Amino acid sequence: METVMNRATDRITILVIDDQEDFRDFIAAYLEGEGFQVLQAEGGEDALDLLGRHKPHLVLLDVMMPNKNGYDVCRDIKSNADTADIPIIFVTAKTGLSDKLAGYISGGQRYLCKPFELAELDECVRAVLRQQNIRLNQLNNDYGPPPDSPSA
Repeated sequence: METVMNRATDRITILVIDDQEDFRDFIAAYLEGEGFQVLQAEGGEDALDLLGRHKPHLVLLDVMMPNKNGYDVCRDIKSNADTADIPIIFVTAKTGLSDKLAGYISGGQRYLCKPFELAELDECVRAVLRQQNIRLNQLNNDYGPPPDSPSA
């Protein structure tokens, strides 16, 4: 599985998972305007299939989707060793405390309620990416960088 980056610009890649195409397109256009590379998935099964081929740096995940809700998708992502380290931000219209707690319990790092301002989304994305970068730097300091190629 490759970590998805645009090789020409080394842009950070974000996967947007939402069953509403207009919302996905709107968020993708905004994030691309901010310099991110964006992948899109219509639902949980599409997302899990995409994650089998690519590894984004961050996932934005809706909760209310047909067939597989966002909490289940999050649990699936977090239970797979290849994707467990990808941070997840829930982006949803479900605003109740029990909904937010379910998001955190399933493995989400943040919970952003629709409607929101783009500045709030931007800061949430950047804060999670900063935290992920700090965590990866700490791992590199503690254990050294990952090897370039497997040893035989």
